Amino acid sequence: MRSLQLSVQQLQQHFKKAQVAATVQCTGNRRNQMKAAPAPGGSGAQIKGLDWDVGAISTAEWGGVLLRDVLLEAGLQPNDPSVQHIHFVGLDTDMTGTPYAASIPIDKALSDAGDVLLAWEMNGQPIPRDHGGPLRVIVPGTTGARSVKWVGRIVASADECQGHWQQKDYKAFSPGTDWESLDWS
Repeated sequence: MRSLQLSVQQLQQHFKKAQVAATVQCTGNRRNQMKAAPAPGGSGAQIKGLDWDVGAISTAEWGGVLLRDVLLEAGLQPNDPSVQHIHFVGLDTDMTGTPYAASIPIDKALSDAGDVLLAWEMNGQPIPRDHGGPLRVIVPGTTGARSVKWVGRIVASADECQGHWQQKDYKAFSPGTDWESLDWS
């Protein structure tokens, strides 16, 4: 597989445009209500994270290029056993300077269903900056945390992304999870 550096304009000019209607929902949507719900033993559920209310969810018609087409153009071989995950690295960083990053399994990235997009359009208009413009990933059917905003780099890898948000956050656990003894590995 070779390295490609493509601008949004180059993606628009050199690849067939695709559109996908998809709902993107933050994993924490309604987290405040989940915390208030009784857990085993009768107390509030032990749920980590910010107290999101309703509203961290949206449905749109996304326009862009199929991730599959870009990966194949870069020379990714669909049966390459050394590639098991596709990483998306955003241009935004946390207070330590670490960029937001997440990954999806190669089977989802290369699916014949072709629904994973590198999107530049939302409802027929350029994606607003607050929603990840000028370019973001849309991964239908997964938590919104995998639909990386402001994507700056895409990497083929043998391993799942080791970033904080893939490994230590935006995970779903059973209501009886003991946070003090949780093994994150």
